[in-house]
Amino acid sequence: LMNKELSQIMSKLKKDYGASLPDVKEAGNVKRLILSSPQSNYIFGGGLGLGRIYEFFGPESGGKTVFASYLASEIQKRTDGGPTTIAFVDAEHTFDEKYAKNVGLDTSDENFIFIRPQHGEEGFEIVESLVRTGSIGGVIWDSVISTPSCSQVEGDYGKASFGKVAALFSSSLPKIIPYLSRYECPMFLINQIRDKIGGFAMPGMPKPENVPGGHAPKFYASWRGRISNSGDIMDGKETIGNKIKIKNKKNKIGCPKRSAELDLYYGSGFNPTAEYVPFIITLGLVEKKGGWYIVNNDKVQGADKLLNYLLDHRDLFEEMKYKVNESFKGASVLDTFETEDGFVEEDDEGKAVEDMD
Repeated sequence: LMNKELSQIMSKLKKDYGASLPDVKEAGNVKRLILSSPQSNYIFGGGLGLGRIYEFFGPESGGKTVFASYLASEIQKRTDGGPTTIAFVDAEHTFDEKYAKNVGLDTSDENFIFIRPQHGEEGFEIVESLVRTGSIGGVIWDSVISTPSCSQVEGDYGKASFGKVAALFSSSLPKIIPYLSRYECPMFLINQIRDKIGGFAMPGMPKPENVPGGHAPKFYASWRGRISNSGDIMDGKETIGNKIKIKNKKNKIGCPKRSAELDLYYGSGFNPTAEYVPFIITLGLVEKKGGWYIVNNDKVQGADKLLNYLLDHRDLFEEMKYKVNESFKGASVLDTFETEDGFVEEDDEGKAVEDMD
């Protein structure tokens, strides 16, 4: 128990600085939003952690923006009373509204604020002002490497500007983090890998690559993942979608070293309902006998028919979904603790960079 003097001081401090003296039982636990996609819940460690920074990096056309847009659409659909408006910073000037809508992103005025700043400083000022209202559910920044600093925009063409982007994010992220945390607003930073200049690939090894933008994004991110296109989805000879592979590289809010693969259909987006079936089978929530599955004493053959059966028995399906998502919060039989996939991240001097947990 506190002595009288300390108790009096704490009462005064809480009155003057209430939000800076939160209850550790609440502030010390990650508040999560359970997503419709179990693959995403799995790789994040039980759902999307609110108030944290995420960095999605990888090669071009790998699915980084579409994945961030899907997460934003899930925030817009939340039913826990939290804010649902998304702020999208289009530093690349390449936002495609039609493509974003395919994965469920609502771009109506009440749920979406589109920002196309002249430079990064202006972008961060706008984002901070919005987040401090407490009415922003999430921020997408697309992308780190495409964000110019004020000095770059106002400078002459051809003038050397090394380190300007890194300096911008190094000074801006620490300033905005307290507001993201206080108002439980996640921020998704999108970044592209670049070939290492002068890098030499040994036989059988991938070409050296690095993630631009300095160390600040990787340092301040609670979660980092490499996102890439892992193959086409075919319907006969027609390509109807592609598979997006997500490889976790840093996770301060859940189990590390997890991977996920999402099926993106060009006309309809993701299919999260079907993602549950492999998890249900692997966790042993249904009995498997050869190619048959026994559910409620009923026998169904094949994973497709199992999904149809569960869709016809919604209460049972919802119960299984809950058990699947609960299992992601700790290590389970689902975890394989995979080895690295050959991607080598280097600093500006060509040295391998370790994740900074």
